[in-house]
Amino acid sequence: MHSERQPPPTDAHVYASLRRRLLVLDDDGACRLRVPLMRRWLVQRAWTIPD
Repeated sequence: MHSERQPPPTDAHVYASLRRRLLVLDDDGACRLRVPLMRRWLVQRAWTIPD
């Protein structure tokens, strides 16, 4: 099973954009994707999501 909890993106603008669009939730200092399909999209664009 893959963990959906990730550290927030290092770019503050990217993080703000994801939060504004309600795509991520704050989870004790980590991010959790609200939409599971977003995982593949973000992985392809080099946001680190370890397996």
